Amino acid sequence: MPRLCPRSLATFAALLALACCLPVAPAQPGDPGVTRAGHHAAETTISCPFRRAVRPDGQPLVIAHRGASGCLPEHTLAAYAAAYFMGADVIEPDVVLTKDGQLICSHDLTLDSTTDVASKFPGRARADGGHHAIDFTLAEIKTLAKLGREGRARMPGHTVATLDEMITLVRSLNESTGGTVGIIPEPKHPAAHSAEGQPIEQPLLAALARHGYTDDDDRCVIQCFDLESIEYMRHDLGTQLPLAYLIGEAVNTETLERAAKVCTALGPKHTLLVERRGDRVIRLPLLAQARRLGFALYPWTLDDNAGQTSDVYRAGVDGLFTNYPDLGRSARVAATAVDIADLQIRLDAIYREGTRSAPTTGRP
Repeated sequence: MPRLCPRSLATFAALLALACCLPVAPAQPGDPGVTRAGHHAAETTISCPFRRAVRPDGQPLVIAHRGASGCLPEHTLAAYAAAYFMGADVIEPDVVLTKDGQLICSHDLTLDSTTDVASKFPGRARADGGHHAIDFTLAEIKTLAKLGREGRARMPGHTVATLDEMITLVRSLNESTGGTVGIIPEPKHPAAHSAEGQPIEQPLLAALARHGYTDDDDRCVIQCFDLESIEYMRHDLGTQLPLAYLIGEAVNTETLERAAKVCTALGPKHTLLVERRGDRVIRLPLLAQARRLGFALYPWTLDDNAGQTSDVYRAGVDGLFTNYPDLGRSARVAATAVDIADLQIRLDAIYREGTRSAPTTGRP
């Protein structure tokens, strides 16, 4: 690679900064590719108080899915602490209610897949065979071993965490380390809770308020697959917290427009936004559509594939969910790395044309 002459340093610095933030034109018919592998291609992201509060430097977020769930049993205090020190910017607790109205951290309405409830409480299963959290008091649930999910990190020595315990841990670590890590709780199956006579939305908002999460610039977003529940929290309960609508499959424009009236973010399955074809990372139509509606984008869930994780970052999302926060951090670095040789070639072309102005269009 030819060396940079001293007179090019200022231009090089400007071009370096430019290359880190150049938007990429949406894919055109017959040319769906976004970017060649190894080239950064960040979509203009949505500015929001939550993201600035969590990550003042503007980097896209690493969101720990159920804590560091690739390494430790999901939704345990150990998994949350590990996620914190592995570099997560935001940590996700799924929440459900107990019989006595306490919020615990659990992805499932039932306790069977991640605890020893069947052996501890024989004869307490429902007709469907499941031991539902809402049939047990918090005191009973605290006697269970949180073993983890089959096929994922699974080990003894852990208990079911409450939402209060999870938030206290994150806020205490922020205080002791000077960190700005946020949380993104998800109330699970609000309609099922309401059918049991225990709506989950109000207890969740009350718990968050007790810990100081009430405004749109606090380090908290509530996410949910249930759009009616989201609308209820915004319109009926009056929350000012940022809300995110989760989707696992394509939805129509009318639904997205409806969500945009109450949500600041969209949380789609990552395959709805990005796919790879050979050496090209393809941005799918939902990405541009979501941007036009003003959504921040937090796709889910990336696992232990560093290349795939980098691809999603490279497409220009605001953050992503990962089971491995440390891998998420390294993938973010890889996605935003600039090819210095490519910049030198472009600089040489500028000087040959007798101009020192940086290009204003996307990468060739």
